[in-house]
Amino acid sequence: MSKLVRSTRGGEKLHYRGFVYTKHRISDEGITFWRCERFQGPTFCRGRARSSGSDVTETQQHCHPPAPQVCEAKEVAALIKETALNTTEGSRNVVDACLVGASNEAIVRLPKFGNLQRGVKRVRDAAEHHGDIPHRLRDINLPGIETQTENPENFLMAEGNAGDPNRMIILCCRTDLNRLAECNTWFADGTFKVAPEMFMQLWVIHGLVHNRVLPFVYCFMPNKLEESYDRILRTLINASPAISSNVRNVYIDFEKAEENAFRACIPRAHIHGCFFHFGQAIWRKLQNLQLASRYLAETHYNHRISMFIALAFCDASDVRQRFDILSNDFLSSYGDSQEHRSFLEYMETTWIGRTLRIPLFPPEMRNCKDVTEQNLPRTNNSVESWHNAFEQALGSQHPNIFKVIEALKLEQVRVNGLYVHLMAGEEVPLYQRKEYRNANQRLLAVIQRYNTTPALDYLDNCAHYVAQ
Repeated sequence: MSKLVRSTRGGEKLHYRGFVYTKHRISDEGITFWRCERFQGPTFCRGRARSSGSDVTETQQHCHPPAPQVCEAKEVAALIKETALNTTEGSRNVVDACLVGASNEAIVRLPKFGNLQRGVKRVRDAAEHHGDIPHRLRDINLPGIETQTENPENFLMAEGNAGDPNRMIILCCRTDLNRLAECNTWFADGTFKVAPEMFMQLWVIHGLVHNRVLPFVYCFMPNKLEESYDRILRTLINASPAISSNVRNVYIDFEKAEENAFRACIPRAHIHGCFFHFGQAIWRKLQNLQLASRYLAETHYNHRISMFIALAFCDASDVRQRFDILSNDFLSSYGDSQEHRSFLEYMETTWIGRTLRIPLFPPEMRNCKDVTEQNLPRTNNSVESWHNAFEQALGSQHPNIFKVIEALKLEQVRVNGLYVHLMAGEEVPLYQRKEYRNANQRLLAVIQRYNTTPALDYLDNCAHYVAQ
């Protein structure tokens, strides 16, 4: 028998034959795919199931035995929370009523009775505190206590006017703003899955602190307009003018509105596009031109395409000349086809430029030669990892705004602890995995021979590290 149960974070879990599953995805046909809640370490269980309505099918076996008592205990805990929200019974009566019929094996796995009763009070206090969940920008009302950090400091930096159709909410305490202002290197990226329904994205600005990327500013945005990014950045600068002179490097995705806003608001900063997303964009173009199968099947062809990505490791002033050399060699070696011509046209229009026409994204924006020599990051990968971890912590997509703010307040506590440790002397290498550190050192050795290595040989050497 299967049962859907609300988790402590508000997400939906499937209990089936003594196993607990978390929702993985929903297909276009309405089939829900589930994975064992122990899919991560240390168990790394590959158990999978799918459901359609009340029909559940286990599609992949688990690497551990079922635990029906654990399932039952979680169901009792969920029932206590549901009863607390839907009745006015006293805390003790709620707990006692929900324990009726529960097995001893399940009861022993529950928290102590006193903790269960206090949990009832916390659930009710939270519900009363939040009131009705807003579904429109104009209905958002954030009480003062809702937007205070643990310290306490005011966490609500700006919330806009209720009647503004482009209303945005910026969360950042004074301490974290000062910390971000001291950072020479920023990372900015948006995530869509955790944004409440009335917002398009949660845009987060991170700072590089002793080789560790930490989030400091959280922005709920209803769109991705240049004007909106501009308003946020000017709000930060007005509150901390030191930002204008301190920030030297900004890493973003290749998004024109975001780029333009940073160039206008922090003109002294060098804007870097994420190297990983540069490679992703080229891969998508190969798929669009029906070249992906050849790219996957032919090692030499794959490597030659990687040499185009490796142009990012050339001086920006040399990119045009080296692109021409590489293009001629590419057409000569692999055929002067329409698909290959279209690929080169895309590279020129988007990334390289022509004599009288600048590209959509200038070569300077994706230049990785300088950042590698300066021991700076080449990608936004640490930011992507933060987004993934935060999404998993929330446990559901597009949760209500109160739930997201509560999670961000907890994140602020975690980040504060990390910052204190870093300031106390804790060392974090730029590349934490040894193989990445070694590969970066080898790439640096290649780059240091830039002026003495023929153009095609240099691109060939750098292409080995494109996938690193």
